[in-house]
Amino acid sequence: MFGEVHYHRTYYKHKTETEYRYLSDELMGIDSYDKMDVALKSRLIEEAIDTPYARSGRKAAETLQISSQSVMNAIRELGPVRNNEVKISRSKETPTILYIEADEDHVALQAGGCSEPKLVYVHEGRTQVGKERWKLQNPRYFGGMYRNQKNSGTK
Repeated sequence: MFGEVHYHRTYYKHKTETEYRYLSDELMGIDSYDKMDVALKSRLIEEAIDTPYARSGRKAAETLQISSQSVMNAIRELGPVRNNEVKISRSKETPTILYIEADEDHVALQAGGCSEPKLVYVHEGRTQVGKERWKLQNPRYFGGMYRNQKNSGTK
């Protein structure tokens, strides 16, 4: 979060086995190919909840350039989170109107063909933010590919 850290380390070989290790990495708790601190990754994920990945990378660490791909990788590394594990701040009042909007998107697959992930968002309405922009009130987003869903197979 505070900037880049550069350090030199020694690559040690075990005397009797063919194993190599960075002892300083083990002592500091740094995994192989790990380039970001856990605190930075958690801040990236927190920022990505409300903002686009590229902007959340800029907000999480102003002194570093963190790509949107790195933010996505941090989220994927976290893995799936069940709804009951997420702490949601509850408003004191139950909303009188709850909007549920659903759509699908067409995504080209790398192996060929096309897929249609489902996209759903639930919100309590919208407020105007500027001349032509709107902001959803308390939005919650859901999406993904589902078990009984078939790919269209078109190339």
